[in-house]
Amino acid sequence: LNTPLDDAIRHGHKDIVELLMKYKGRPSDDDEYLSTVRDDFLKKMEEEKTRKDTDKLEKELKTHRLSDVMDRLSRLASDMEDDIHNFKTAASNIRYALCR
Repeated sequence: LNTPLDDAIRHGHKDIVELLMKYKGRPSDDDEYLSTVRDDFLKKMEEEKTRKDTDKLEKELKTHRLSDVMDRLSRLASDMEDDIHNFKTAASNIRYALCR
């Protein structure tokens, strides 16, 4: 991992090196800098993982909700078919009894 200060030193840009040093530019071998960068990187990776997990969970919930609704609709349709069949059978029996 190279910092802008490392690049300026490597390419021999002395004015840029001085400017970066003036504004607290740090070389990549600075342990404090490395730990800060590493910590920030790990924090961002954890945040990204959490975001992805949340998105995945939301998608699964939406899918399961749809699945639940489809199951309920299927049961309702089956129950309605049974009720309609029972009504039709009862109506036929009543008609047969009245026609005797």
